[in-house]
Amino acid sequence: MNIPVRKFLCADSLVEAVHHKFKQIPDPRSLSRTDIPFIDVLMSGLAVFGLKFPSLLSYDEKRSIYADNLKALYRVNRAPSDTYKKIFAELQRGKCLEPADPAMI
Repeated sequence: MNIPVRKFLCADSLVEAVHHKFKQIPDPRSLSRTDIPFIDVLMSGLAVFGLKFPSLLSYDEKRSIYADNLKALYRVNRAPSDTYKKIFAELQRGKCLEPADPAMI
């Protein structure tokens, strides 16, 4: 039995729809230098689930191996790495991410 798949329900179309919606989300990062576009960060998060990585660490360890798949399937040009998590941890430890005015919390 050959059931026709509607074009807009295929994986490529669904990923494209998500990509389109993600592009509408403003980048909340306030660092002046962001080497990785926010859309790549969001789509990499989707890829972690879509490619069934058991953890973020597993994704990070294998992201260079899957670079072609990330680009072809999820349109990720520059995948974030563990280095960015370390920078974030340092900013957090230095209390750089806390609001200056406690009333803003």
